[in-house]
Amino acid sequence: MENTPSILSKKIDFVVIFKVENANPNGDPLNENIPRIVSNGKGEVTDVCIKRKIRNRLLEAKQPILVQSSDYKAEGDEYFCIKDRLEGKSGETPAKVKNQTTEKKRDDYIKQACKDWFDVRAFGQVIAWGDTSIGIRGPVSVQ
Repeated sequence: MENTPSILSKKIDFVVIFKVENANPNGDPLNENIPRIVSNGKGEVTDVCIKRKIRNRLLEAKQPILVQSSDYKAEGDEYFCIKDRLEGKSGETPAKVKNQTTEKKRDDYIKQACKDWFDVRAFGQVIAWGDTSIGIRGPVSVQ
């Protein structure tokens, strides 16, 4: 990892195919946690599940992650939810940023969020409160 670039600067396409036997890599919480399957009977692992697994590995590597699950959080993270983590780090909410003025203020907020959290920088994030939202696009997409 010594030569790993710290900035995600270009698109990289790749495919991962894996086989799971006697396991449930992505249970459906709306269907008694049985494995998700598609119409042909094959199993499905959602993009959200894969991103969660990536975030968890990044947390283990001590990377700052905004979207943490309540049962798998960074050591020393005292925040209960994303909103608390955002306010605790920046002291500002998107509503304050929107009401304070300019596109520059909004752009500065986005730059800071990308600097502060690896998952925001990689996957992007919609940060919303009430009728206010700030959309951040990331270069990594999972399908």
